Amino acid sequence: MFAENPGNPRDLSGKSQRIRQSLVRRSARLARPWLDRASSRVSARVPLLEGVLAKVDPTLSLHRVLARVVAVRDETHDVRTFVLRPNARFGAYRPGAHVRVHLVVDGQPVQRTYSLSSAPGTNGLPSITVKRVPGGLVSNHLANEIAPGHVLELSAPEGQFTLPNPVPAKVLMISAGSGITPVMSMLRHLVATRSATEVTFLHFARTPDDIIFKQELAQIAATATNVRVVSCVEQADATWSGPTGRFTRELLEELAPDFRDLDTYLCGPGGFMRAVVQTYEAAEADLSKLRYELFNADFDVSAILGQSHLVRFARSGVESLANRPLTILQQAEAQGLRVETGCRAGTCGTCRCKKKRGVVFNVATQQESGAGEEMIFPCVSVARTTVEVDL
Repeated sequence: MFAENPGNPRDLSGKSQRIRQSLVRRSARLARPWLDRASSRVSARVPLLEGVLAKVDPTLSLHRVLARVVAVRDETHDVRTFVLRPNARFGAYRPGAHVRVHLVVDGQPVQRTYSLSSAPGTNGLPSITVKRVPGGLVSNHLANEIAPGHVLELSAPEGQFTLPNPVPAKVLMISAGSGITPVMSMLRHLVATRSATEVTFLHFARTPDDIIFKQELAQIAATATNVRVVSCVEQADATWSGPTGRFTRELLEELAPDFRDLDTYLCGPGGFMRAVVQTYEAAEADLSKLRYELFNADFDVSAILGQSHLVRFARSGVESLANRPLTILQQAEAQGLRVETGCRAGTCGTCRCKKKRGVVFNVATQQESGAGEEMIFPCVSVARTTVEVDL
């Protein structure tokens, strides 16, 4: 009789190694959620531990917000949505928030800011929606190079152009082009949470094919009885039955006749937002209820105002318009900023802060300030010019 062939020792060794590697990978997958939560609570920079975490999963980090791209979908011919699975350092966010995306393009570190187009809490996967810009360094890199499986470095969500809590009973959202992304986040949130808020959603695009989220907007309009969606295009085709042309006061009066007193959320190209703000001011709408996203430095509201005033809250990165006699404290609170207050009469000094520039009128003393730096009481100070305060 012949002894049974025990097999090639090398084959057995290779099989054992594959089994060990499989067990290591399985253990790493099971440990990843715990490692992610634990690493998010550490602020120290430990290169050795950082390297170990990266080997377990490239999105684990002691100090960076990292996210794996899990899906990429085309919204239009030049707009793509990137669905992300971030690590625990990403944190929670409010509808309308934005993130900074950090990339290395052609050997150079660059960063760009993009609004989150997703609604928080729906599936745990945030997304950014990016329009390809002709000659744009980052937008073209994202469109051409980034695919599912890639890992991106982000900032934590931030920004003040967000829905307040509680949400007003009625809101107006106005967007153009890729400026739809933060207000789409807001709309998706209201729909997902079955909010009773009445929403009028006005979006402006170049052609019907350039309407981002076109099918989803149509579905929301058909199923959500409290949401009215109106899209307007500059260049219509034979299939288009909606309004055409650019933004005008006449069109706004027709589509949202009560706009003067509505909480309004505005985002789009600088020229578009200038037209809307000027229309609101000329129509004597309540500008304290107008909120707009600031990405581009060329949109300076103070340069286009007539009789209204702008207050910049430097520390919070928020701007507030007013054509009513509102105090700076009232404007801050209207923007959702929390300011410590006491008497609200200019005597206790609890809200006292530094005015960095601009002229204010103290309604308690009936005196006007100078134009330079000085301490003021926001609770009794009304802006007379563009004012910047350290709040």
